[in-house]
Amino acid sequence: MKRVLLATTALVAAGAFVGTAAQAQDMMVPMTVGVGGYYTIAAIGYSGDDVANDRGHGINQNMEMQFRAEGTLDNGITAGVRARFTANDYEHSDEQEVYFSGAFGSFHAGAIEGAAQQMTACAPGSSVPIGGIKSPWFQGIGGMWTTNAIMNEDALKVVYFSPSFNGISLGLSYAPENSTNAYAGRGNADPGQNSEQTTVALSYTADVMGGSFSANLGYETYTNEDGGDGPTAMRYGATVAVDQVAIGGAVHQQDLGASENTYSDVGIGWTQGTLMLGVQYGTTDVGGTENNIVTFNTNYNLGPGIDVGLQLGAGEKGTSEFTQFLLGTMFNF
Repeated sequence: MKRVLLATTALVAAGAFVGTAAQAQDMMVPMTVGVGGYYTIAAIGYSGDDVANDRGHGINQNMEMQFRAEGTLDNGITAGVRARFTANDYEHSDEQEVYFSGAFGSFHAGAIEGAAQQMTACAPGSSVPIGGIKSPWFQGIGGMWTTNAIMNEDALKVVYFSPSFNGISLGLSYAPENSTNAYAGRGNADPGQNSEQTTVALSYTADVMGGSFSANLGYETYTNEDGGDGPTAMRYGATVAVDQVAIGGAVHQQDLGASENTYSDVGIGWTQGTLMLGVQYGTTDVGGTENNIVTFNTNYNLGPGIDVGLQLGAGEKGTSEFTQFLLGTMFNF
């Protein structure tokens, strides 16, 4: 009898385990896992200026891998995680986030840019980032769309984007500390650093003349850990695209208290099939040092995910004049 009871108990336990496993399996959300990224290389780069002992030419590259897992719940909410790795560090990702999106908009948490930065427009006219106004590799402007002058742009934060109401969307974000480490914000104040980044941003999109119009406005505030007035920043810009032509620009102003930084650009782009042509102008005033650059960009799509680009540029960096030539290619996958 004891053996019968033990066998019966084992069968019941096994049945309960199988039932629990089956129920857990039914409750699991099917997740779609994807891998993507891009690789960009400037095969030839030349910069001519008056700097002594400067070779003036070189080769540069930039590579990014992105992993994403995403699934949709029975209530219609989409949940996912994302991690991005760069060519400089495949042991640690430079961006990670978890997000939930639905009719309410979307919530994000992780090491990502703030709402104002993510909603910023930029000058059209270049698709292969081999130089351009945003991130030239040689003598250009650089740093326009980052907040590194104030604090780490990927500091751990929470971000919310609202749904679009008549073309208007709201973005909010908060980062407690200038850190991407776990439990950011729990430590003591760190003198000499800025923290508590709070941002609010608005974007507007509308159809105009058979094309599209978009504009953005963003405001950022920070806490100065030394106890003084914290830095602030403004971002605003607009673009108009009609048929094959797009024109627009943006301004980013940083008030650091003792100094001010201003970054601005404007550009026009023309696209016909696989060919894009563009002209851009950018200028910065960082700590009283002014830089400017004018570039001509042309990009050609060789096939799905493969582009080649050429840039000719000239400008001034402080008191030094320069010209540059860049030829590169970009693979999107």
